[in-house]
Amino acid sequence: MLLYKFRSVSGKAFRFTQDIFVNRRLYVPTAKVLNDPNEGVATIDIKNQYWAWGNQLEERNRQNNIRLCAMTQEYRSPVVWAHYADEYRGICLELDTDEIDTSDGILKPVTYSNVVPVIGHNTGADVREAFLNKTKEWAYEKEWRYISTDASPFLSLTENTIRRVLLGARFESVDLSWVEFWLTNYTSARSVPIVKMKFASTDYALYEESEMLNRIARID
Repeated sequence: MLLYKFRSVSGKAFRFTQDIFVNRRLYVPTAKVLNDPNEGVATIDIKNQYWAWGNQLEERNRQNNIRLCAMTQEYRSPVVWAHYADEYRGICLELDTDEIDTSDGILKPVTYSNVVPVIGHNTGADVREAFLNKTKEWAYEKEWRYISTDASPFLSLTENTIRRVLLGARFESVDLSWVEFWLTNYTSARSVPIVKMKFASTDYALYEESEMLNRIARID
């Protein structure tokens, strides 16, 4: 299965993007540092007088112990490019998830619902599932998540994990040498395609450069 990871290549984000290639790994932060304060919110079905206190304690534990790495099944979304790839100046990595060892966690799609999930108490329910629900406002992301309680902050990749590198419509040509250097020195001997994404002059969609043959590219 192919999933996508958006990254910036400028400023402080540069070294973190470089780390993906050099050390073949994705960063898996704890949930409490993420940008959505509703991460992991769930109701624990505790059937005693301590239900309110129990829910507060469980929510704190989930935030402290859960790590997650976000990916998406959508690489053409203009909104995702704008939000997660430095306003189209960054890159998007096409990842073959069969080349990622996810055995220490779960890899599943996010469900978008404004109903807070309910987790059974003492039923063996997987508390990680609480992080697979986000409000409908986030549905445009079409997100998948690797979720783990493992202490390691990284998810290891193989040299064959990266299938393509997609360049944003505003990607600066001066940064191309870095992408080429990373691919040449830190991936397998096979060629990893570098694909420029472009806007046509007649609509709002994003196209791969090879799809622009019968379209006129928009002038920035």
